[in-house]
Amino acid sequence: MTSCTPRKVRPEFLQGFRRPTRVGVSVVNALSVWLKLRIWRDGKEHYMEFANGDAVSPLVVTGPAPIENGKPSAGRKSPSCRPPPPSTMVEFDYATIEHRLRELAFLIPACISC
Repeated sequence: MTSCTPRKVRPEFLQGFRRPTRVGVSVVNALSVWLKLRIWRDGKEHYMEFANGDAVSPLVVTGPAPIENGKPSAGRKSPSCRPPPPSTMVEFDYATIEHRLRELAFLIPACISC
């Protein structure tokens, strides 16, 4: 499992910028290495884990929802881990490139062959 540290942005950096549009949990799940979903609804706290877009554990009730201002909380918290950026190393198969250039040279007479 990839280690991830949450990123925090100081509020002073966001002054003058529009708040980014939030995406749904299904999008976050599809793009994350892991997702730990905690939902507060109907006075109960629910929990479910996902890894690489697939459910690791079923949705379970873990207890009562926390109380805020005399009422049970409602909403969700979904910490997740983004995958590492793709490798910048590109390996070319020069035989395939040569074959494709020869095809193009045959199809397009103005193309200069190697």
